[in-house]
Amino acid sequence: MISITTLGYNENGFVIIEDNFQSKIAEISARRTRIPTLDGGAVFVDAGFSEADRTFIIKGDIDADQKESIEQIFSSEEYVEVTCIEGVFLGKISDVTYDNYELELTFLVSEKVV
Repeated sequence: MISITTLGYNENGFVIIEDNFQSKIAEISARRTRIPTLDGGAVFVDAGFSEADRTFIIKGDIDADQKESIEQIFSSEEYVEVTCIEGVFLGKISDVTYDNYELELTFLVSEKVV
């Protein structure tokens, strides 16, 4: 189960999505780059890991009321909180697509709250 909530009051600002186990929320990556050197080797620059590097792809089946709420949240809210098995995260919704009533939502993490 994944919830999306607004930070301030919004009549439609709370949606619970039953995860269909196709969501990608547990993936992490580090800030690493590889730079080739003139001698044929490579130098690695490791700047560590930040929660802000994470992107969640949330997928699930929704109904008409949930679709309306998500559309309103997407169009009116700057930041939202997403609560999932990984914790509570602050960030922005960047993309929302529907195939009938199957949701695919892209959430860009700003920080981990809890």
